[in-house]
Amino acid sequence: DGFYFNKNHTDLVDTVVKEIVKGIYNIYPIEDFSLIAVGGYGRHDLSPKSDVDLLFIYKKTNKNIRDFITTLNNSLWDIGLEVGISFLTIKQATIDSKKDIKTVTKFVETRYLIGDEDYYGEFVRSIKILVGKINPLKICEQKLLELVDRHDFYLGIKSNLEPQIKEGIGGLRDIHTIIWISIFIFNVHKLDELSQINIFTASEVKELKSSWKFLLTVRAFIHFFNDSKGDTLSIENQLKISKKLSYRDKIKEKGVERFMKHLFVNIAKIESLLNTFYSKLPEDIILKTIYKSKPTKIKLLSKEFLVEKGFLHLKDYSSKNLQKNWLSVFETSLNNSIYVHPRFLKIVEEKRKHLKSSMTVSHYQSLVDIIVSKKNPIQVLRYLNDTKILNELFPEFGRIWGQVQFDIYHHYTTDEHLLLTLYHLSELKKQSFYKEIYSRISLKFALHIALLFHDIGKKGPKRHSIYGKELTKKIFQRLPLKKEDQEMALWLIENHLLMSDIAFKNDPQDPDVIASFTSIANTPEKINSLFLFTLCDIAAVGPN
Repeated sequence: DGFYFNKNHTDLVDTVVKEIVKGIYNIYPIEDFSLIAVGGYGRHDLSPKSDVDLLFIYKKTNKNIRDFITTLNNSLWDIGLEVGISFLTIKQATIDSKKDIKTVTKFVETRYLIGDEDYYGEFVRSIKILVGKINPLKICEQKLLELVDRHDFYLGIKSNLEPQIKEGIGGLRDIHTIIWISIFIFNVHKLDELSQINIFTASEVKELKSSWKFLLTVRAFIHFFNDSKGDTLSIENQLKISKKLSYRDKIKEKGVERFMKHLFVNIAKIESLLNTFYSKLPEDIILKTIYKSKPTKIKLLSKEFLVEKGFLHLKDYSSKNLQKNWLSVFETSLNNSIYVHPRFLKIVEEKRKHLKSSMTVSHYQSLVDIIVSKKNPIQVLRYLNDTKILNELFPEFGRIWGQVQFDIYHHYTTDEHLLLTLYHLSELKKQSFYKEIYSRISLKFALHIALLFHDIGKKGPKRHSIYGKELTKKIFQRLPLKKEDQEMALWLIENHLLMSDIAFKNDPQDPDVIASFTSIANTPEKINSLFLFTLCDIAAVGPN
């Protein structure tokens, strides 16, 4: 239990630190000082190898201050604590906070340890006054920009096979950001209090705390097994931790695979609740940060839709209207580059079985339009994947949701890999050479559809390209596609490794190799399609 461990670990370190200070005080007595826990240590959130962040505030007039500080610093390091300690007057602390957003963030999460408690109270008041002067909304804006930059850097990391569970999308840092912004805007220091001011429901707070606990538990094991700080969950540690947490092998699935699926479920939950949190923030902040600029005004927005704080959703959530227009929300989001409201996404996830039963040919056509869109569909495809509506409509795709592949080649889960192939196709088309190749393809729908479904046969009863082709045939019973597109898509799925195998395992100059290749890829349409397919497939196995 990550919560239980971190709380008790924090209490243990508190006891040790206080005893050291008392011992030094007996040798070098001083007045008007306070030792304060800050940052993660300040919120009782100390993982096994995390830094112990401390702030020692004092008055310069103290006679023994230099000897006291030197002895304290040396003593903490001598007992093996990874300490980050600052020795400042209150004035210096406020000056440093003005200069650096990370410092002021650290100083709003503090806990009194030992010393003059009134002096600690004076410090807390000084920081509160400073935050008011800087403007809490400005601070929040900077914290959200930090988050956006981090998420941009970790594109695809949510389903990375070696996920960064602190800094990655849906990781611990996202929960910290919710806490920090809640402190600055709502003056709320605990997640439980967010349900009292209608930011989250009580059940959402429970979900968020459950996911937080799971990540903290995993993080504790990472620190123990590595005997150092660091938050990347290596494949080696996945195997060790899954055993420690009693994920046992079953006939169809390894214990470590179920552990990783559970991890990705929790990460997706945190990301979803982060989006819910966004929707409760002032509109100006959202537009300046999450969007980075004000989105283009939507002139022809249908009367069924509503844009609230930069998020698109339905005006009417009645069952009949939801069944009719839910896919139109995703299409409008894609066509107008506007985020979908978290409330809408939550309802889609909850009602996904009901929505499946009301699907029409028109709905399936809308799905095809999203998949083959000229715009980059990655955000909307992630919405469909994270709400599990994609799994519901296509159980053949659902079988590989969160599926991990234990090799050094594939960095992402199978579902994330498939979504990223369409992201890379969209990016490729921005370059003139690849745009020209794409323009020569007449069966463009086939390329897009094949990319999305080509690996759904992974870990099946036969070769994944053959099994994937069979499963995709079943999907085509629902999708309104022309026969030629279906045939080309199935050909691409069956032969999707053909070009890469030749490139990596054979001599492409060998006439026999060329003859063998062209006997299968026997038209310019097939060669051009397979060429772009192969580039996207390879690009989507991992970063860079």
